[in-house]
Amino acid sequence: MIKNSYRTAEKIKNDIEEHIIVTERQIERLQKVFKLLGDSDREIKCSAIESLIEENNRILEETQPRAIRDAAIISS
Repeated sequence: MIKNSYRTAEKIKNDIEEHIIVTERQIERLQKVFKLLGDSDREIKCSAIESLIEENNRILEETQPRAIRDAAIISS
């Protein structure tokens, strides 16, 4: 059980890291589009995303690395 939980956690971690890379590439492309259009690539804060990040940070602080933590992060 512990071995499977570790593999699950590693897979989720890898998936999230891959998602971050894809998102960063999307941001770079959008910045290029804004520049081509002569518009600034102004940052717009999204309170919903900020809340999700805060919630995930809370989950990380309050739980141990196990399947339940993974489920909590995915569900948030």
